[in-house]
Amino acid sequence: MASFIASYDLNDKNDPHDEYLAAAEKCGWYPWILASDDKWYRLPNTTLKGEFDTKDAAVAAFKSIKGIAEKSLGKSITVEKWIVVQYTTATFNSDETQSS
Repeated sequence: MASFIASYDLNDKNDPHDEYLAAAEKCGWYPWILASDDKWYRLPNTTLKGEFDTKDAAVAAFKSIKGIAEKSLGKSITVEKWIVVQYTTATFNSDETQSS
């Protein structure tokens, strides 16, 4: 499986972020990334990480978040822009960590 990062902007009219994150986790996308020090680091807001077989699978999973979140929220959500990229190495830091 390959590693992917997604970044997105939501129209915050309905404040859908909590529902969007909950839906993202159901679709295999998470706001945490595991580092070589065996700690989980929180990614920046509106950034997610996932493991998928292909880029197409990653994009399909990302696109499915919206419908699940809308059903939970009971209102429509506007994803204003997004990007999904595959990566092999990364350098990062966060003020939020947790042990694995």
